[in-house]
Amino acid sequence: MSEKDKIIEQKIKRGGIFDFKEVYQFTYRWLNEEDYTVEERKYTEEVTGDSKKVEIQWIATRQF
Repeated sequence: MSEKDKIIEQKIKRGGIFDFKEVYQFTYRWLNEEDYTVEERKYTEEVTGDSKKVEIQWIATRQF
């Protein structure tokens, strides 16, 4: 039976304008390059006026 360790849990909070698509793609590519399999369990967007709140939950696993 394999053991599972929680390596990192990270939240990013950023106000202002930035390229969210680039951050998303960079993080996903980095995990893949490090031999992780990424499963997106949750993706929600909440638009309020001219702002947007995005919540993503990924589960990344790697075979040793």
